Amino acid sequence: MNSLTSRIILANRKKEILILKDKDSDYWGLLGGGVGSLESPAEGLVREIKEEISIELVHGLKLAGIEYRKDDKNSEIIFVFDGGILSDRDIGKIKPANEIGETRFMNILKAYEFLTPNMVRRLKLILSKTEKGIVYLENGQKI
Repeated sequence: MNSLTSRIILANRKKEILILKDKDSDYWGLLGGGVGSLESPAEGLVREIKEEISIELVHGLKLAGIEYRKDDKNSEIIFVFDGGILSDRDIGKIKPANEIGETRFMNILKAYEFLTPNMVRRLKLILSKTEKGIVYLENGQKI
């Protein structure tokens, strides 16, 4: 099965990133999710942001990285966008959806303790290269 996913790195003024915990598991991750069959990666992400935390992202999205992942049965393309710094007003509007158990802004090093190893590896590579351009990864490795 092939899938397309979009995620976003959002931060507050302290440069802490927003991570979310799924209500029914111990999984923590970045905001975002699956892209619909007739959606672009950006359209799917804007929809996911509204569904998951009830805010409409009105500023531009900057593509930070793309990862292609595959195993014996599945493949996935993950677009990771840099959403920049959320305004205090937008942060005040965050209302997690029923599927979201918790949202937190965390220092990136602290966030690494909560995220999956794959997400940590992806974030480290993307964050180290965002000033130089888009990062392309295959199965978590820089190409």
